[in-house]
Amino acid sequence: SITDISLVPLVKADNYKQVIPSKIFESSAMHKPILLGVEGQAKKIIDKHNAGLSYEPENQDDFLAKLKTTISTLFQLNLTSIQILFKYTNRMELELLQI
Repeated sequence: SITDISLVPLVKADNYKQVIPSKIFESSAMHKPILLGVEGQAKKIIDKHNAGLSYEPENQDDFLAKLKTTISTLFQLNLTSIQILFKYTNRMELELLQI
């Protein structure tokens, strides 16, 4: 992939708190850290596996702060965690992790 960071943005809405965007699995397959703009289960997955950073959806200041942090620590993110996350490719396996 030609990117260094994968951006996964969604609008701030309660119905997205149960969504796990497939893009996080695609990004982990490419071993790319994720900058996530989603609350709920997707955020728990990214946080648990240290696969990137999350920002509050629709919050430009938080997004820019997390983007700067991600860029400055890009090579310090836990690549092993991103690779482990790649193993979990469906909701059933994620539910077994009790996230």
